[in-house]
Amino acid sequence: MSRILKKLTNLGEKLFFLLRSIYHKNISLKYILVLGFNYLTYRNFNKLLWKFKSLPKYDEEDITIIIGVKNRFDYRVVNALRSIKNQRYSKNLIKTILVDYGSDNELISKLKKLCEEFDTEYVRVNNVPVWNRSHCLNIGIKKTSTKYVLVSDTDIIFKDNYISEAINELKKNPYQVVVSEMIDLTKEASKENINFETLNKARFKPRYFGTPHNSMPLTLTYFYYEINGFDEMYSVWGSEDNDLIKRFKYLGLNLKNICSKSVYFHQWHQKYEGVRTGDYKKQIEKNLKYFENTNTIKRNKNGWGLINSKSQTT
Repeated sequence: MSRILKKLTNLGEKLFFLLRSIYHKNISLKYILVLGFNYLTYRNFNKLLWKFKSLPKYDEEDITIIIGVKNRFDYRVVNALRSIKNQRYSKNLIKTILVDYGSDNELISKLKKLCEEFDTEYVRVNNVPVWNRSHCLNIGIKKTSTKYVLVSDTDIIFKDNYISEAINELKKNPYQVVVSEMIDLTKEASKENINFETLNKARFKPRYFGTPHNSMPLTLTYFYYEINGFDEMYSVWGSEDNDLIKRFKYLGLNLKNICSKSVYFHQWHQKYEGVRTGDYKKQIEKNLKYFENTNTIKRNKNGWGLINSKSQTT
């Protein structure tokens, strides 16, 4: 009976996501039909292949958390790093990388000092005027040697048991991508030195009411290399996270929602903060169209997470 209920719940979550997406015009009915066909072909075929293919062996259950930033230095970044330091998981198994994707020069020393305070590796990328979250995170992934990778944002606070619960799920079944609900904090609750113990899921509204938010996936580093990381065709804002999850599913991985055990909190800010929506509206629409029309698993044929001479890291 419990298995039946679980399957019905998962089906309900997927149906809710599709109906919500159609209502908000995020995806078309045509795309849903294409998605269904690809699930029956790519996904099931690759699931079968994993039965005959071994995963690499790792010595430790270590993890790297990668955060991308551009022109942001405030209490939200501090809270994000504090929440990682506050995790109830072996500290020696957690590594954090902050990828500074071309912030203004006056912020460099401040971000470096903050990284030193929280034992975080600082990676600077120069000469990248346009925000590209995919390229930013791929640079961090390429610097990762741990078993697991968790990508995140500067406005995200993880509940203190998040990493431990997520990795426990992956120990049971490594062919998964772990995500959870995103709980939106109010403007009043988003402040300096948040007392994490007061952050209760019941006090605030989840972004999608029971369905996971795909922006903070946690899985084996190996799987990122299988698909060449985030698709770097996406820039400015939107769709790169849903695209990544779609490709992981095509790869044969399951999406595991652990919202009953742990969640992440989103610190309030103005929507599209730092993005000039008027200037970049066409790019955001272009991202969505590309998302609907591109269904290959492996992307970035000319390389991913690469640094050219003009955008040399420091």
